[in-house]
Amino acid sequence: MWLFDLAQIPIVERAVVASADGLVIEAAGHRGPDPEFLAAEIAALRRGMEGIARRLGGEPRRFVITFDERELLVVCEGEVCVGAVIQRGPERRQVGQELSRLALLIAEELGG
Repeated sequence: MWLFDLAQIPIVERAVVASADGLVIEAAGHRGPDPEFLAAEIAALRRGMEGIARRLGGEPRRFVITFDERELLVVCEGEVCVGAVIQRGPERRQVGQELSRLALLIAEELGG
């Protein structure tokens, strides 16, 4: 339900809402890695940034990993992260804005 609009953007292959412990809260899309794998990896990446987060004073809120043909965009808010595997393309900014909007909305709705 939350990811419906995001999944309609043509460059989005897979999107997930992941809990802090790497569980899938919601998933959309039919290409790219399976949702369980993606949620677990997003949570692991976020945990892996704890050291730098302590030194910089805060929690990781957004990160992007760029591959040859795809990107992983993630926005975290509270105990949830919303991430999308996208094809590199012109709608990237639109995806980033939608991820930010969704992360805030979902965190509010889940009380985090």
